[in-house]
Amino acid sequence: MGQPENVKILYHYTDFGALDGILSNAELRLNNVLNMNDASEMTLFMSSLCKAVVERFQNDGDLIRARWTEKLFAAEKEKEFIYSAYAACFSCFRDDAAQWERYANHGRGVCMAFRYDLLKKMAVEPLSLQTVFYRDDVGEHELVEIIYRLIRRHKAPWSVLHRFLMQDAGLALAL
Repeated sequence: MGQPENVKILYHYTDFGALDGILSNAELRLNNVLNMNDASEMTLFMSSLCKAVVERFQNDGDLIRARWTEKLFAAEKEKEFIYSAYAACFSCFRDDAAQWERYANHGRGVCMAFRYDLLKKMAVEPLSLQTVFYRDDVGEHELVEIIYRLIRRHKAPWSVLHRFLMQDAGLALAL
């Protein structure tokens, strides 16, 4: 991810208990996104990401890979509670009423400022610093292109892809 335009500082809203842990241990903890206040955000993001990749294949006229992409994402969704993403959340906004309310103990917590460039240096694999995308702009997310290229490059014989698709959909394809 490139640096969000003109963002030099990111803000982390939290309560005093978490602040004490951050300062005492000199670390930020990651939380399972499925246990966060809006776990549906990850599900919505994954659905929108799938749709964007599928649309790329459909626009190319590659309906087999479009359907295969849907099945791959569906299989991953089945694993949702076995494997999940972990995150620490930041905001580009220094004084955001919604952030204060939701994350900083109803306005009685703290807002910590972090330099973007230093967070980026700390985010080495398997960590990454990502901008949150919502439904309207997921098609612009770098993961759309990455997943599209990975699936497009897949060298499975067409007969394997065909059998894979037929298992569930009963799709009749003339190959």
